[in-house]
Amino acid sequence: MSYGFTIRFQTIIFLFTFAKCLHIYGFENSFSAEITNTYQKYLNDFKNLENEQNYLQIKLKNSTEFNNHISTNLNPEFKNLTSFNIQSKNSFLEWHDTNIEFHYSKSTIKAGSFHLKKEGADIFDPLDYFEPKNYMNPLKIDKQALLGFKLEQEVNSKILLEGVYVPLQSITKLPNEKSPWFPRENSIPTANDKYLVHLPDSVEYQIQSNDAKNKNDLKNAWMLKLKLFFSSVDWVFQVAESTSSQPIITPTLNGTLISSTPVFEMNLDNPVLLDFNWIKSHYYGTGIVKTFSDVGAIFKLFYNLESNIKNKDSVAIGIEKQISEHTIILEHSRQFEKKEEGSSLSTTSSLFANTWGLGLRYVVNDQFNFLLGGVYEIDAGSYLITLQNKFKFNDFWYSELSFINLGGTKNSLLNHFDKNDNLSFTIGYVF
Repeated sequence: MSYGFTIRFQTIIFLFTFAKCLHIYGFENSFSAEITNTYQKYLNDFKNLENEQNYLQIKLKNSTEFNNHISTNLNPEFKNLTSFNIQSKNSFLEWHDTNIEFHYSKSTIKAGSFHLKKEGADIFDPLDYFEPKNYMNPLKIDKQALLGFKLEQEVNSKILLEGVYVPLQSITKLPNEKSPWFPRENSIPTANDKYLVHLPDSVEYQIQSNDAKNKNDLKNAWMLKLKLFFSSVDWVFQVAESTSSQPIITPTLNGTLISSTPVFEMNLDNPVLLDFNWIKSHYYGTGIVKTFSDVGAIFKLFYNLESNIKNKDSVAIGIEKQISEHTIILEHSRQFEKKEEGSSLSTTSSLFANTWGLGLRYVVNDQFNFLLGGVYEIDAGSYLITLQNKFKFNDFWYSELSFINLGGTKNSLLNHFDKNDNLSFTIGYVF
């Protein structure tokens, strides 16, 4: 057991003991924990890349109410990611919703780390940009907690105001340089068809970033939100200043130039250097959720404008229909963005430029449920299919089995990852 692993695990034990002591000494305290272990296997063998992984998570949830005005939340999460074939281990401790809350009348002030409630659509949410992501596995994205202050003011039963201030946002967690989620064959997918950048054989990557510039753009993020609640309609209006929703990824062009016109074409040399940078952006968004109780359906429409050195408009429209034990979700998303003049590497945001998504959830009983989902991007021909089922053995133990298949046409983003189909199995214990 490594030193870092030992220290983090001892922290978990200490917090568990601390929570129990609070309960013993008479404070109103609630405590729960969840331990999950996930084994993931890529169905195609990658040489010298991550292709067989084990992901251990320990989540603690502790809430203590000292009086009617003050309460605390202590929710650490320990993660350990082991890649067997490249003998790599990565463990870290994250503080999710670890804060102190002050309640007075209809006002709540939260200081510490916290998450924001999801407001938008299910498959692609234009309003979900403020919380930094964890892209260790881009198809199972976690959100990192914000560290700052949050104010909620309930004006009345129909109007709620929210304000968020984060002095310094966290950097998005990126995949390992030996991750199969970097292009490994043929050429790098660029955001402009005037560039054709070929990868070397047995490509190796090095990730770099301008930390000084990124840190400056990560400072002083804020968000203001207005929520309106009516009998069957909910409105949200949202403005913010934050880092860009996706990093600008630019390969350093070291290699052999083939031609400069009409298409800039070159062969890169190893190692391929990738610059990851975030820039300050302004956001203006709104959304509506309409419930049709008589037919068991929910309609959603969301819009967001991201403005920095260029503008990107995002729209998502969806409908959710309940039919007996089945929930059907149909969504369409569209992004309008001026193409880059440089050789910026495409990211997963390209999946939603002109996309249809379909989801089907079937709840057999309290023990077993089944989820089938699919996304198809029309312009490039990318597709992603996911299949997941969850089984509860009892009130404590459960298991999950999931399968992901993806690919696309020759020029699509997901064509570069068509060998990344994977199967995963999770066993979990809750107490």
